[in-house]
Amino acid sequence: MPKSKGPNKLKCIHDYCYECAGDSWKEVTLCHLKDCPLWEYRTGQHISTKVYKERMRISFESCAEEFAEIKASVGLEQADFLTAGPNSTRKGKPSAGKRPVPRIAERGSEDVAD
Repeated sequence: MPKSKGPNKLKCIHDYCYECAGDSWKEVTLCHLKDCPLWEYRTGQHISTKVYKERMRISFESCAEEFAEIKASVGLEQADFLTAGPNSTRKGKPSAGKRPVPRIAERGSEDVAD
């Protein structure tokens, strides 16, 4: 019997971002926290893939009002959602001062007050 594969890394990141965004796929897509080390993978695809770019094109059309609010409040343009964040680790080039990526198994410990 072949070993069953567990969830892959992208699926785990996608699920983590879903929880962080208040259990809303729309909020995962609209996430503007580009300093998060998981941001580039939040949709389950890296921002350089055709799948991600097509997903964002559809989101730009269907969520135009929400993107306008993000632009007004945070100053991000639609093009900013298609570029790497400051903590990009793509191609083995982590940025200086990068925050560690939270481990999925440790999520519950963040909610516990000291």
